[in-house]
Amino acid sequence: MTCQLCGDPDSRLYPAGQRCDRHSPAAIAGRTVPTPDPDLTLLGLRQAAGLPPWPGVNLSSSTLNDDRAIETGKRRSTPAQFREARARQDARRAADKTARTSH
Repeated sequence: MTCQLCGDPDSRLYPAGQRCDRHSPAAIAGRTVPTPDPDLTLLGLRQAAGLPPWPGVNLSSSTLNDDRAIETGKRRSTPAQFREARARQDARRAADKTARTSH
């Protein structure tokens, strides 16, 4: 994102909006922009807790839940998305049925 006032790409989000160091609330008040303590940033706190740098997203379960919501009509979608979700669900059901009958 860029600074809302000058378009500088090196900016951060403040309550007043996206601002660069030159237009930050501290700079406007005549103070220097504070440098965050690396141990208190999100990355530092996650590392101190022994967690990975960024939480991973399990796309397979997310996709499955989304397909179910589309298939049942609980989530709005285009007709093409609905057909694709229905086809994926049908393929999963067929694979599950095959796995159950093969035992």
